[in-house]
Order: sequence, then structure tokens, then C-alpha cells
Amino acid sequence: WLDIGRKLPNPSVRGFAVDPDNSQHIIVGTGDHRRYNGSGLYVTFNEGDSWIPRTTPTSPSYYYRIIFQERPAPTPHDYVIAASSAGLFLSDDRGQSWSLAQFDDGSQAIGLWTDLVEHPTSPNILYACVSISGTSPDNGIYKSTDFGETWSRQTDPDLPQGGNWGRASLAMCRSEPNVLAVMVEAGAAMQGVFRTVDGGGNWYEITGALANFGSDQITHAQAIAIHPTLSGVIYVGAVS
Repeated sequence: WLDIGRKLPNPSVRGFAVDPDNSQHIIVGTGDHRRYNGSGLYVTFNEGDSWIPRTTPTSPSYYYRIIFQERPAPTPHDYVIAASSAGLFLSDDRGQSWSLAQFDDGSQAIGLWTDLVEHPTSPNILYACVSISGTSPDNGIYKSTDFGETWSRQTDPDLPQGGNWGRASLAMCRSEPNVLAVMVEAGAAMQGVFRTVDGGGNWYEITGALANFGSDQITHAQAIAIHPTLSGVIYVGAVS
């Protein structure tokens, strides 16, 4: 391993993406949730020998996920999407400039976007975890069918609602992308793990013995993954 971050102005990185067409082109989003505030979005074209700051529509304290999108040819990887603590950002020029995505009512997609996944074979479909504010009824899982340009909330009443939704992490099964799982935190406590097998139409709780999982640091450290070929195998992780 080589340390490519020493020349970054900020030492904390969570969001990280490598250009599929150019391994020396890397985009990072600085900041770590509830732990270390970042100083923005940076790009390198020489594997970290130098870093260039990029201007975004808002100024997030943290980034969570950055994805080079698999859009149709001729320039499939010109499009990048970034989930942050101050909104969901879109780029159509490989990360040089950025704009805010929109909700389905036309408003800007601000708020705490804590995770983002892209459908492996239909990349126009994406899912995200969003916390608009501490008690907002609009907190929850959002879905896009237009490459992340616009987003609508999944309204299943079995998912945590309002103030019971804080930070959340999301996973999709690569071989069965209609199977997703989400772990949700609020008030420094696990609110539950939930699963869907129909692409988000219906969710059901599978928390089981994880009810007290993660200690009060679950706002900071949490992760979830689904086995790529066994959709019933789910992994979760957190502090403790």
C-alpha cells in the first residue's frame, strides 16, 4: 500500500471513488460523521501527488459515498454522484463542476444523504438514505429512476419514521438487485435492520438480536453489506 493522502489539506476521508477509465483520477470527499469535519471535495489526476479542491453547491462537513456512474455511451463515466451531509451532488464532467439533485416536487435535494447505491444492471435506478432534519416526516429511503436527477421517498410504514430516522446505511445484492437491506440509527441507538425483496415496494424488519448493537457510537461507525450471490446473507458492523 502507498499513502496517497499526505498532501490532502484534510486528513479525514470517507467518500472515495476511482475513475474506471483512469486509475490516477480519484475523487475524495473529506470529513467523518460526528468525528472530524471535512474541508470539501478534492480531485487528483496523478494518484495523489497533488490535489485540487472542487466547488460544490453547498459546503458539507462530511461525505459518505461517491460513485462514477455507469451511464450510456458515448461518455458513460463523465457522470459522478456524491452523497454528503449537505445534499446530493451531480457532475456531468467527471467531477470538475457540481449541481444539486432534486426531489420529485422540484425542490433541491439538500439534507443528510448518508448512503447511496446504484443498480448493477439498470444504472438509472439508485437508492439513498436521507435525513432531511431531526424530526422531518420526509426522512427515509429515496429512489431515483433517472440516474439520480430526481428522487422520491419510499413510503412503507414499516420503516422508521420522522425522528426515528437519523443516520442509515444501505446495501444491495449484486445478483438480485431487488433485494436491499438498510440499518437505521436515531438518538445514538439502533432503530432496526430492514429488508426488501421487491426493490423497495415493501420492507420488513429483520433486526432480531441486533437491537442493542453498536453502542452509542452507531451514529459514527456503521456498515452493512449483502453477499453478492446469496441474497439471504447480510453482514453488519459497528463499534462494539
